[in-house]
Amino acid sequence: MKKRILISMFVALAFGMIQPMGAMATDIDNIDSPEDEVVEIVPQDTVKITNSGQVSLISNHAELDNINTLQLSLQLDSDIAIANAYFNFEEINAKVATYRYKADSNQINIYISGTKNLFIDDSDSLVLGTVVAEDEDGYAIPVKLSVVEDSLKYVYLNQLQVYDVTTETEPAPETTAMTQTTTTTAMIQTTTTTAKTETTTTTAKSETTTTTTKPETTITTAKPETTTTTAKTEITTTTAKPETSATTTTTQATTEPVATTEAPTSHVASNEEFCEWAINDYQDKTGVTPANAEITEISDTQYEITLTDNSGAVLDKYSINPNTGVGTNSNNEEINLPQTGNNSMRNLCIAIGAFVFAGIGFYAVKTSGVIRRKENN
Repeated sequence: MKKRILISMFVALAFGMIQPMGAMATDIDNIDSPEDEVVEIVPQDTVKITNSGQVSLISNHAELDNINTLQLSLQLDSDIAIANAYFNFEEINAKVATYRYKADSNQINIYISGTKNLFIDDSDSLVLGTVVAEDEDGYAIPVKLSVVEDSLKYVYLNQLQVYDVTTETEPAPETTAMTQTTTTTAMIQTTTTTAKTETTTTTAKSETTTTTTKPETTITTAKPETTTTTAKTEITTTTAKPETSATTTTTQATTEPVATTEAPTSHVASNEEFCEWAINDYQDKTGVTPANAEITEISDTQYEITLTDNSGAVLDKYSINPNTGVGTNSNNEEINLPQTGNNSMRNLCIAIGAFVFAGIGFYAVKTSGVIRRKENN
């Protein structure tokens, strides 16, 4: 009996202990677990520019976003005219790193692209490179750099992302200038330069003579203008030397250009004869008789004869030497007017006629003498 009572008490005690534990387990299951908090990173991008033109990009999200491609545009300003600018890249974890300079707007566009993250080793800073600007002589000049608005662009997750950027410019270092002034006393001796010029001008006279022949011949004679100038110039060069000495060098140069005009030599024929010979020469060679011949004096040793027809059309031009009568025509063929004049048909006919009349006279005289001797016999 006692044994059953002990067993019942033990079971009751065990059951009483199990009930609170179940209640505790039920309470634990009913406790709500807190949700995981999501921390959103606000993108912050800063372009840092030093006084030497070095450009760095600082980003709090680029390394996490695994960015491998970016683009950035910089504006260049300088008090000196910019002739050219280029970008020297640092060692970057990229396959393509290039730039393009636009001279019309003074902008440099930077392009960087690869297959791996540009920001490595858990770093939020990336040194891109240095901007160098040059003047028209090729010398480097100081420039002020700024970021073009909305020009910072990332490519990640197969999308193009544009971010606002903050520019951080390194302040210019404070410098203390020490100026040393040196005074130099110079003694300068000045010599006045006097130039004397004597000018003699000779005005040429133009003479025009018109002569009518058969065929009509028009002759124009012009004498070129001759100017004689005699100039005397004295030149003094003054050299100034600092401190107490001065050296003066004097150079005298005299220039006397002299223009001489030679008196015209005797010509082989008059202007009228030259025109007539030219007409005969052209007629003998072509069978066409020019209506007019006009002679023009180009120089003392060159005359020009223009042959025209009845309508005024130019048939040919002869360029001859008046001292010899020899020259060329428009086709650069050699002509000899004295020979043509002496061998003209008119002169030949006159010579033949004179010879014939002389022969007839001689024959008449001889015949009259024979007849007279017969009559006397």
